[in-house]
Amino acid sequence: MIIKKAKYQNCPQCGNARRISNDEYGCDRCGKSLDYFNSDTDFLIATAFSKNSDKKDYYHFCSWQCALEKLATLSRDYCVDLPYLHFDVKNKKAHAGNFWRTIEDWVKKKRRKK
Repeated sequence: MIIKKAKYQNCPQCGNARRISNDEYGCDRCGKSLDYFNSDTDFLIATAFSKNSDKKDYYHFCSWQCALEKLATLSRDYCVDLPYLHFDVKNKKAHAGNFWRTIEDWVKKKRRKK
């Protein structure tokens, strides 16, 4: 999600607007800022599809916990592509190992509720 819109400034000579800052993106669950334009930043992307349209929704997450909590709330009639499992990322919350820990915690939580 965009948490801060790009800023534009009109050129005094020609009047055309020029971008002076990019949109700032954040996690679609918690709102934590994601450095979307920095290739060294590790975040997760999921894509949600609808059966009867070409519409796709993209979701960006800072961690597997945020990804699973948000994706569990989506109501879709077709499918969702989960983020890739990465093993070479600096962000431990986006690492593949964290995916399995998050799933395990999720299952434990669900069992406790029963």
